[in-house]
Amino acid sequence: MKIIEGKSVSCVKGIQAAGCAVGLKKSGKKDMGMIFSEVPAVCAGVFTKNVVKAAPVLVDMEKVKYPVTRAFIINSGNANACTGEQGVADAHAMAHRTAECLGVAPEEVMVFSTGVIGQTLNIAAIRAGMPAAECLVSEGSDVEIKRCGSAGLFVRCVAGRRLRSASFGVGSVGETSARAIPTRYG
Repeated sequence: MKIIEGKSVSCVKGIQAAGCAVGLKKSGKKDMGMIFSEVPAVCAGVFTKNVVKAAPVLVDMEKVKYPVTRAFIINSGNANACTGEQGVADAHAMAHRTAECLGVAPEEVMVFSTGVIGQTLNIAAIRAGMPAAECLVSEGSDVEIKRCGSAGLFVRCVAGRRLRSASFGVGSVGETSARAIPTRYG
């Protein structure tokens, strides 16, 4: 196994990431991020057993069953939690708009939200901001995505720490290589 170090999730070959401000946070700071895999990838998830689950968690619990993941759309400033059917519809809308921007299937897009609980998501701001994030991704931007995760995604590099990933052989002979980016929520 080879350890790969870098300051961004995009230090892994074939992974692009971008972040931008779309207006979810009053401060004007970056509040939306996008991670894109240039090739089909496999995603695994461990989800809360809590009875109360945010809309993106409910949506991603189904999406993780799909054999391919290509992108993650992440927002901070609004958790899209305790928002009922509207929250689920907004999570699906985020996935569909991201898929449209990146040219992938909506089933291949995981959705993450963190922030204020109980307020509906400003989906218009997210839809409007996605082309900006997609442009940053397509240009190979290495913009660090700040803490914006739910249900297991945490990609912030904290003061001097580096993000690590691993490259390792898969199969009995190791003829295929794979890369893993461990993430956490906390």
